[in-house]
Amino acid sequence: MWLALTLSLCATNIFTLLDHKFRQHMYDAVTSVAVPALDGIGMGSSAKALAENSPAALEERAVKRAIAVQAARNAVLLRDVHSLKQERDGLAAQRTNLDKQLRGSQAALAKHRDRVFQLGKAVVARAGRGVARHLGALPGHALPVLSATVAVGSVILDIRDACDSVQELDELYRSVGLPPADRSQVCGRTVPSPQQLLDGARGNWDAIYRSSAAALNTGAKMIPQTPPISVRFARQWLSDIF
Repeated sequence: MWLALTLSLCATNIFTLLDHKFRQHMYDAVTSVAVPALDGIGMGSSAKALAENSPAALEERAVKRAIAVQAARNAVLLRDVHSLKQERDGLAAQRTNLDKQLRGSQAALAKHRDRVFQLGKAVVARAGRGVARHLGALPGHALPVLSATVAVGSVILDIRDACDSVQELDELYRSVGLPPADRSQVCGRTVPSPQQLLDGARGNWDAIYRSSAAALNTGAKMIPQTPPISVRFARQWLSDIF
């Protein structure tokens, strides 16, 4: 009997540890006997604690706590997901704005490059016309008296080309937000007439030549500072022409 009792207790302990249903049934059986006995001897609180601490009740409370913890984690995750969605929407809006600004900048850059290219073409073409004009008019500057008319016409065209270049430069400045250039040094300059040039040269041609040489020799020396001809040479040259 003792051996059977010992074996039965060992089997009961093993099943209690390993089998959840068996453990619950055994606890219910013990509780059904112990709770009335404890109530009968005035230990109702112990009987209540014994009934409330059953394996099923403990597991239920543990599951509720786990569910509450998981619900709190899910709420945090949902807030994080919502925040990430808002950040994603904000980044998408920023990307859209940046793409729009980039397209606008590229269009403005292309337009500015086209303006610079057109300005370069105009300046090169104008410079080419000026060079051709100067080379074509160069023999006319060797003519006595008539060279004044040739020089005045050449200077007028040079001033007009320079003023056109300044106007095109102003358009380029406006496209990049810069103030216009100072045209007072280029446009609207007064050009003396051929008769005024001849009158001035007739009074003191040597001084006129020296002042012209000083103006042309501001950088590299272009012409002699003193007249390269003598009075005798000038008289002979004029007599041969006329």
